[in-house]
Amino acid sequence: MTASVTDDIAAGMAARHDGQSAVIAADVAVHRSFGLYVERALRVLLHEGQDFTAETVRTYAVNLAHAEGRDFTPAANLIPAYIGSYASAGRIVEVGRVASTRPERRGSKISLWRATTSATNPTP
Repeated sequence: MTASVTDDIAAGMAARHDGQSAVIAADVAVHRSFGLYVERALRVLLHEGQDFTAETVRTYAVNLAHAEGRDFTPAANLIPAYIGSYASAGRIVEVGRVASTRPERRGSKISLWRATTSATNPTP
């Protein structure tokens, strides 16, 4: 690869990381704090050590929120932002693609993720 292409890739990765961080910060800034449920869901999934999708994260987060008497209505890009930040940090890796089960996704393919290490504190 030429230096220009390498620089472009590095700039693209930095921009993606910045975008993920901005989405997570926006969730906190408007006092929604749904990211707390996403983070807790991911910690549990990493601890369990089973492959998972964004839909699995959503299900866990919904259950955690409901257990506290809250509806789970995050911004559409919050779960992908957390998954992307975990992937960028090397905590999870994509291991395949599976058909989505959410009706609005119409069976489109979504990533299947696996923990690279177990979460040490999965307490939801």
